[in-house]
Amino acid sequence: CTWEWQLDWSAGTDLNARLAFFHYRMSDLIRLVSGVYRNVGQLRAPGAELELDWRPSDHSHVRLSHSIQRARDAEGRVAPYAPRHISSLALEQRLGTGLSLQAQARWVGARPRLAQDARAPLPAYRQVDLQLHWQPIGADWSASLGLRNAFDAAATEPADSRAIVGDVPLAGRAWRLDLRRSF
Repeated sequence: CTWEWQLDWSAGTDLNARLAFFHYRMSDLIRLVSGVYRNVGQLRAPGAELELDWRPSDHSHVRLSHSIQRARDAEGRVAPYAPRHISSLALEQRLGTGLSLQAQARWVGARPRLAQDARAPLPAYRQVDLQLHWQPIGADWSASLGLRNAFDAAATEPADSRAIVGDVPLAGRAWRLDLRRSF
């Protein structure tokens, strides 16, 4: 069950803002119980998100968002693995006809573990992705060169300590070449 209420505001065509309030409930979460994965437990989380969308020029676009949530389990304890804060900043700059540079930074806040897991909470992490995109005018194809996790930030996602030793590392720095054709 989820509900969301949002307020949108525009200052002309160049600046838009959105403030959203949400609340969600989940049940039958998948958890490892006595060596077997079972559908148990519940989660509820109220939260809010602020988004700003700004076009400072015909060639530039900036998007900024920050969300906060307070995820709790059925007993009212802080829910494991759910970050309280997530932020992102995306920039796009057209460099010329059909050529653009895009950058996106993400920050994911620290995440608590299961109550019975004695390890430290999962630390916050930041990642930056860059992409150079080219699509000739009138062409049905495009090419992109991207660099994911540009600064090779160490980041992990949680793993249940009884099933997998340690946490699951996210991919390090990686180059990506995309060629696309529309038809």
